Amino acid sequence: MRRSAVKLNDLGSGARSDHRHGPLGGLSKRAVDVTLAVLTLVLLAPLLVAICVLIRLLVGKPIIVADPRIGLGGKVFARYRFRTTPSGSTRLDCRWEASIVEVLRASGLDRLPQVCNVLRGDMSWVGPQFGPEDTLNDNAKALEVLWARPGLTGLHHHVPRDLRARAVHGDLDRIYVRHWSMWLDLKIAFGALARVQAEDTITPIR
Repeated sequence: MRRSAVKLNDLGSGARSDHRHGPLGGLSKRAVDVTLAVLTLVLLAPLLVAICVLIRLLVGKPIIVADPRIGLGGKVFARYRFRTTPSGSTRLDCRWEASIVEVLRASGLDRLPQVCNVLRGDMSWVGPQFGPEDTLNDNAKALEVLWARPGLTGLHHHVPRDLRARAVHGDLDRIYVRHWSMWLDLKIAFGALARVQAEDTITPIR
């Protein structure tokens, strides 16, 4: 099956999202987030319980840990994830134990608790990504992105690493925010942007 390739320039020349009076996407995006979060938690409940048991047996307590992240409007929230790093008093003695933990990390299953963040309104299924080192510093570029909830996935996840390295920090998130549409969210969420093509250079947004 041929995957669709979308050029960054194809997202449009003008900003489409007018979210100055509320979060990006408004009620429609939030309704999709809540619906998908509830369905995911219900359908994956047995898997979530199994992972909790595995982590309790292999890694110990706590099963879920929280990392501070910048969220909507600059508010800091606790981003959840399954704990996959043993404490000082706990160590993985067998290769198969280490392999199970590595699979959780590599597959992204350790991030399943973030579905609860989506349900709470801290995050969205698709959105910008703020790292632990990101700060606001009254930066106009950063403030522009703060109208959107951070996402479980985002545009930069579907851009080749070499293009990511050539982009000015935060530009991909700002491209997403400026040109948001429900269709763009769907393409990102379902991997249609697994290979995003760009021109020879990514021009920084002014």
